[in-house]
Amino acid sequence: MLAGMRLSGTSSPHPVTSTMLDRLSGWPRRVAALACFAVAALCLAAGRSSSPPTAQPTVVLARSVAAGSTLSASDLTIAAWPGAPPGAVVRSVAAAIGRHTAIALDRGMPVLTSWLLEPRVAAALAADLVATTVTLSDAGQSELIQSGSWVSLYPTSSPDALPGPAQPAGRSQPIASRVQVLSVLPAAGQSQSWSTVASDPRANPTLVIAVSSSVAGQLSAHNGAAFLATLVPPP
Repeated sequence: MLAGMRLSGTSSPHPVTSTMLDRLSGWPRRVAALACFAVAALCLAAGRSSSPPTAQPTVVLARSVAAGSTLSASDLTIAAWPGAPPGAVVRSVAAAIGRHTAIALDRGMPVLTSWLLEPRVAAALAADLVATTVTLSDAGQSELIQSGSWVSLYPTSSPDALPGPAQPAGRSQPIASRVQVLSVLPAAGQSQSWSTVASDPRANPTLVIAVSSSVAGQLSAHNGAAFLATLVPPP
Protein backbone atom coordinates (compact mmCIF):
# COMPACT_ATOMS: atom_id res chain seq x y z
CA MET A 1 0.00 0.00 0.00
CA LEU A 2 2.84 2.38 0.75
CA ALA A 3 4.24 1.72 -2.66
CA GLY A 4 0.86 2.43 -4.10
CA MET A 5 0.60 5.59 -2.12
CA ARG A 6 4.04 6.69 -3.28
CA LEU A 7 3.19 5.93 -6.86
CA SER A 8 -0.01 7.86 -6.59
CA GLY A 9 1.81 10.76 -4.94
CA THR A 10 4.48 10.97 -7.61
CA SER A 11 1.89 11.28 -10.36
CA SER A 12 0.26 14.48 -8.98
CA PRO A 13 2.80 17.12 -10.26
CA HIS A 14 2.21 16.29 -13.94
CA PRO A 15 -1.17 18.04 -14.31
CA VAL A 16 0.16 21.21 -12.61
CA THR A 17 3.23 21.40 -14.84
CA SER A 18 1.14 20.87 -17.93
CA THR A 19 -1.21 23.70 -16.93
CA MET A 20 1.69 26.16 -16.42
CA LEU A 21 3.20 25.28 -19.78
CA ASP A 22 -0.15 25.81 -21.42
CA ARG A 23 -0.38 29.29 -19.88
CA LEU A 24 3.20 30.20 -20.86
CA SER A 25 2.76 28.94 -24.37
CA GLY A 26 0.35 31.84 -25.09
CA TRP A 27 2.92 34.59 -24.43
CA PRO A 28 4.88 34.27 -27.69
CA ARG A 29 1.66 34.72 -29.63
CA ARG A 30 0.72 37.77 -27.57
CA VAL A 31 4.20 39.32 -28.02
CA ALA A 32 4.05 38.70 -31.76
CA ALA A 33 0.60 40.30 -31.93
CA LEU A 34 1.81 43.38 -30.04
CA ALA A 35 4.85 43.67 -32.34
CA CYS A 36 2.63 43.55 -35.42
CA PHE A 37 0.38 46.21 -33.94
CA ALA A 38 3.37 48.47 -33.23
CA VAL A 39 4.69 48.07 -36.78
CA ALA A 40 1.25 48.86 -38.21
CA ALA A 41 1.02 52.00 -36.06
CA LEU A 42 4.45 53.18 -37.23
CA CYS A 43 3.55 52.59 -40.86
CA LEU A 44 0.32 54.54 -40.42
CA ALA A 45 2.18 57.46 -38.80
CA ALA A 46 4.78 57.47 -41.58
CA GLY A 47 2.04 57.50 -44.19
CA ARG A 48 0.38 60.48 -42.56
CA SER A 49 3.64 62.42 -42.27
CA SER A 50 4.44 61.90 -45.97
CA SER A 51 1.03 63.07 -47.16
CA PRO A 52 1.12 66.16 -49.39
CA PRO A 53 0.60 69.54 -47.66
CA THR A 54 -2.82 71.12 -47.77
CA ALA A 55 -3.21 73.79 -50.46
CA GLN A 56 -3.96 77.27 -49.16
CA PRO A 57 -5.70 80.13 -51.02
CA THR A 58 -2.92 82.65 -51.75
CA VAL A 59 -2.64 85.95 -53.60
CA VAL A 60 -0.40 85.33 -56.65
CA LEU A 61 0.59 87.16 -59.82
CA ALA A 62 -1.78 86.64 -62.74
CA ARG A 63 0.99 87.81 -65.10
CA SER A 64 4.65 88.76 -64.93
CA VAL A 65 5.46 92.30 -63.79
CA ALA A 66 8.65 94.38 -63.82
CA ALA A 67 10.37 95.96 -60.84
CA GLY A 68 8.69 99.22 -59.82
CA SER A 69 5.34 98.24 -61.33
CA THR A 70 2.11 99.42 -59.73
CA LEU A 71 -0.09 96.40 -59.11
CA SER A 72 -3.65 96.49 -60.41
CA ALA A 73 -6.56 94.08 -60.08
CA SER A 74 -5.71 92.51 -63.46
CA ASP A 75 -2.21 91.66 -62.19
CA LEU A 76 -3.50 89.60 -59.25
CA THR A 77 -5.52 86.48 -58.61
CA ILE A 78 -6.19 83.87 -55.93
CA ALA A 79 -4.67 80.42 -56.41
CA ALA A 80 -4.20 77.30 -54.31
CA TRP A 81 -0.60 77.33 -53.06
CA PRO A 82 0.72 73.92 -51.93
CA GLY A 83 1.63 74.25 -48.25
CA ALA A 84 2.86 77.43 -46.59
CA PRO A 85 4.16 80.21 -48.89
CA PRO A 86 7.89 81.06 -48.64
CA GLY A 87 7.15 84.20 -46.63
CA ALA A 88 4.47 86.59 -45.41
CA VAL A 89 1.93 87.22 -48.16
CA VAL A 90 -0.57 90.04 -48.53
CA ARG A 91 -3.91 89.10 -47.00
CA SER A 92 -6.11 89.94 -49.98
CA VAL A 93 -6.09 91.18 -53.56
CA ALA A 94 -7.44 94.53 -52.38
CA ALA A 95 -4.47 94.93 -50.02
CA ALA A 96 -2.03 94.51 -52.92
CA ILE A 97 -3.73 96.84 -55.41
CA GLY A 98 -1.78 100.08 -55.76
CA ARG A 99 1.40 98.70 -54.20
CA HIS A 100 4.72 98.92 -56.06
CA THR A 101 6.91 95.88 -56.68
CA ALA A 102 10.51 96.05 -55.49
CA ILE A 103 11.67 93.34 -57.90
CA ALA A 104 10.49 91.70 -61.11
CA LEU A 105 7.98 88.94 -60.37
CA ASP A 106 6.91 86.06 -62.59
CA ARG A 107 3.39 84.83 -63.22
CA GLY A 108 2.13 82.48 -60.50
CA MET A 109 4.49 83.71 -57.77
CA PRO A 110 2.95 84.57 -54.38
CA VAL A 111 2.82 88.28 -53.55
CA LEU A 112 5.09 88.54 -50.51
CA THR A 113 5.09 91.73 -48.46
CA SER A 114 8.91 91.76 -48.62
CA TRP A 115 8.68 92.03 -52.42
CA LEU A 116 6.58 95.19 -52.26
CA LEU A 117 7.80 98.72 -51.63
CA GLU A 118 6.63 100.55 -48.56
CA PRO A 119 4.11 103.27 -49.46
CA ARG A 120 6.41 106.06 -48.22
CA VAL A 121 9.25 104.72 -50.34
CA ALA A 122 7.07 104.18 -53.39
CA ALA A 123 6.12 107.86 -53.16
CA ALA A 124 9.68 108.70 -54.17
CA LEU A 125 9.00 107.18 -57.59
CA ALA A 126 6.18 109.62 -58.17
CA ALA A 127 8.66 112.54 -58.26
CA ASP A 128 9.78 111.81 -61.84
CA LEU A 129 12.21 109.12 -60.63
CA VAL A 130 12.84 105.57 -61.79
CA ALA A 131 13.73 102.42 -59.89
CA THR A 132 16.90 100.54 -60.76
CA THR A 133 19.23 98.06 -59.11
CA VAL A 134 22.92 98.08 -58.22
CA THR A 135 25.03 95.29 -56.74
CA LEU A 136 27.11 96.01 -53.65
CA SER A 137 30.84 95.31 -53.80
CA ASP A 138 30.90 94.10 -50.18
CA ALA A 139 28.27 91.88 -48.58
CA GLY A 140 28.90 93.55 -45.21
CA GLN A 141 27.45 96.85 -46.45
CA SER A 142 23.94 95.41 -46.30
CA GLU A 143 24.20 95.33 -42.51
CA LEU A 144 24.37 99.15 -42.47
CA ILE A 145 21.92 99.95 -45.26
CA GLN A 146 18.18 99.45 -45.06
CA SER A 147 15.05 100.51 -46.89
CA GLY A 148 14.74 104.29 -46.72
CA SER A 149 18.48 104.95 -46.34
CA TRP A 150 20.24 107.57 -48.43
CA VAL A 151 23.54 106.58 -50.07
CA SER A 152 26.18 107.72 -52.51
CA LEU A 153 27.49 105.13 -54.97
CA TYR A 154 31.08 104.62 -56.15
CA PRO A 155 31.78 102.10 -58.94
CA THR A 156 34.48 99.54 -58.21
CA SER A 157 36.55 97.43 -60.58
CA SER A 158 34.91 94.29 -61.90
CA PRO A 159 35.92 91.80 -64.61
CA ASP A 160 32.61 92.46 -66.39
CA ALA A 161 32.58 96.24 -65.92
CA LEU A 162 32.89 98.60 -68.83
CA PRO A 163 35.29 101.54 -68.47
CA GLY A 164 33.57 104.48 -66.80
CA PRO A 165 34.19 108.19 -67.24
CA ALA A 166 37.62 109.47 -66.25
CA GLN A 167 37.90 110.67 -62.65
CA PRO A 168 40.03 113.56 -61.42
CA ALA A 169 43.48 112.39 -60.30
CA GLY A 170 43.73 111.62 -56.61
CA ARG A 171 39.98 111.91 -56.05
CA SER A 172 37.07 109.54 -56.53
CA GLN A 173 33.68 111.01 -57.35
CA PRO A 174 30.40 109.17 -56.72
CA ILE A 175 28.51 108.24 -59.82
CA ALA A 176 25.26 108.82 -57.92
CA SER A 177 24.95 111.16 -54.93
CA ARG A 178 22.25 111.08 -52.25
CA VAL A 179 19.97 108.47 -53.75
CA GLN A 180 17.27 106.75 -51.72
CA VAL A 181 17.31 103.01 -51.14
CA LEU A 182 13.92 101.46 -51.84
CA SER A 183 14.81 97.91 -50.86
CA VAL A 184 17.77 95.69 -49.97
CA LEU A 185 17.61 92.34 -51.74
CA PRO A 186 19.50 89.36 -50.27
CA ALA A 187 22.47 87.90 -52.07
CA ALA A 188 21.68 85.30 -54.71
CA GLY A 189 24.62 83.21 -53.49
CA GLN A 190 24.05 83.21 -49.74
CA SER A 191 24.67 79.46 -49.57
CA GLN A 192 27.98 79.77 -51.37
CA SER A 193 31.36 79.94 -49.67
CA TRP A 194 32.90 83.28 -48.76
CA SER A 195 35.60 82.84 -51.41
CA THR A 196 32.92 82.44 -54.09
CA VAL A 197 31.03 85.50 -52.88
CA ALA A 198 34.19 87.58 -52.76
CA SER A 199 35.20 86.64 -56.33
CA ASP A 200 31.73 87.01 -57.85
CA PRO A 201 30.08 90.43 -57.26
CA ARG A 202 26.76 89.04 -58.50
CA ALA A 203 26.63 86.95 -55.32
CA ASN A 204 26.49 90.11 -53.16
CA PRO A 205 23.32 91.90 -51.97
CA THR A 206 21.53 94.22 -54.36
CA LEU A 207 20.05 97.66 -53.71
CA VAL A 208 16.87 98.88 -55.36
CA ILE A 209 17.29 102.65 -55.60
CA ALA A 210 15.26 105.63 -56.86
CA VAL A 211 17.20 107.83 -59.28
CA SER A 212 16.63 110.23 -62.13
CA SER A 213 16.61 108.92 -65.68
CA SER A 214 20.00 110.53 -66.37
CA VAL A 215 21.64 108.84 -63.35
CA ALA A 216 20.07 105.53 -64.35
CA GLY A 217 21.76 105.91 -67.75
CA GLN A 218 25.14 106.52 -66.09
CA LEU A 219 24.70 103.45 -63.91
CA SER A 220 23.84 101.33 -66.95
CA ALA A 221 27.18 102.33 -68.51
CA HIS A 222 28.83 100.36 -65.70
CA ASN A 223 26.96 97.16 -66.53
CA GLY A 224 28.36 94.28 -64.46
CA ALA A 225 30.20 96.53 -62.00
CA ALA A 226 29.74 96.38 -58.25
CA PHE A 227 29.31 99.56 -56.23
CA LEU A 228 30.55 100.83 -52.90
CA ALA A 229 27.67 102.51 -51.06
CA THR A 230 28.29 105.10 -48.36
CA LEU A 231 25.59 106.31 -46.00
CA VAL A 232 24.82 110.02 -46.29
CA PRO A 233 22.25 112.27 -44.56
CA PRO A 234 18.98 112.85 -46.45
CA PRO A 235 18.84 115.97 -48.63
